[in-house]
Amino acid sequence: MPERDRPSLTGLSIKRPLPERGKPVVPIDAAESALFGGEAAAPEESTQKVHTSGQSEGLSTIHSPVLSPSLLKAKKKEIKIAWTFKIPYALHEELAAVASHNGLTMSEIVIEAIQFHLPNFPHAPAK
Repeated sequence: MPERDRPSLTGLSIKRPLPERGKPVVPIDAAESALFGGEAAAPEESTQKVHTSGQSEGLSTIHSPVLSPSLLKAKKKEIKIAWTFKIPYALHEELAAVASHNGLTMSEIVIEAIQFHLPNFPHAPAK
């Protein structure tokens, strides 16, 4: 019987080595302070040489921040816990309709309602 020209299944499952990592775009200290809300370090500036027409030297220096705008505007995220509970079908339908109409999520409405009504209930004394 002739030998096959295609690789066997075991030959296909060999893992390829991972590519080399590049230099980080954002300094670690700046990324950590943006994520964890510590003191915001001043962003590093990268220097780029750009060819500009009409100038005799031909090159000009442009300073731009290394941090992306979305990272600079990052908010401190609040820890949230997934919680499943049962509500009447009609209430769920109304909640979904109101959330859709107002461009909100159902979770945002429920969280705001709980925050509004929770102070009305007696709390355990502080220890």
